[in-house]
Amino acid sequence: MSMAGNNISLKNKAYLYGTFFAIAAYAVVACGDALIKKAMEMHEMIYIAFYTNVATALFLVVIALGSGKFSALYKTHNIKLHILRAFLFLGVYLSFLYSISNMTIAMTYTLYLTQPFILVILAHFITKEYIGWPRVISIVVSFFGVLVVLRPGLIPLELPAITALLCALLFASGNILVKFMDSRDSWMSYVFYVIMIQTPILGAYLLLNGELTPSIPSTDSLPWIIGAGFFYTIALGLFPMAMQ
Repeated sequence: MSMAGNNISLKNKAYLYGTFFAIAAYAVVACGDALIKKAMEMHEMIYIAFYTNVATALFLVVIALGSGKFSALYKTHNIKLHILRAFLFLGVYLSFLYSISNMTIAMTYTLYLTQPFILVILAHFITKEYIGWPRVISIVVSFFGVLVVLRPGLIPLELPAITALLCALLFASGNILVKFMDSRDSWMSYVFYVIMIQTPILGAYLLLNGELTPSIPSTDSLPWIIGAGFFYTIALGLFPMAMQ
């Protein structure tokens, strides 16, 4: 087989892996979102967000120690981009939690899943990726789908719907950053820096409002929080793997 044939074969294999990781990431994060929606029936939004992050951090440390690659958590060639991405994902996290706490998860996901189409548009203008007519048509259909859901002029455009769309925009922006990051970084570092930025900020908010207590969440909510933390650990690693 020629060198060109080998390159095409490797490229096709990379697309196949990327597709698999993307599908798996959306499936896994949806599981985490469903569990965190359940947990928020028992505690306030920021409280659940903080302890879910704690659970995610614990799972990440266990994975790093179990794989014998603890230094892969923090070793990076992209520290500035990791920090920027972490703040974007803090916005993603809070806007999504606000949306699902004030709307049904089905309605939130209808708006949130405009993210892939926003990502395609950003990729075209920022990384100069070719869109093609099939993707253009899917973007247009997605836009009209959002209009059907929001029904502008018939119902007021409420804050939870706006924050769901903001979540999609921030999520797409955070994901496009991966295209500018050195691929030598472990997937664990993409999770580590998000959690290391988010958790202290959420904890400080709870502390200043007198809501951060030494006690752990209730036994009713704890399984949902632990489950969400596990799924988010996997999903936050799969998304950059798909983008790469």
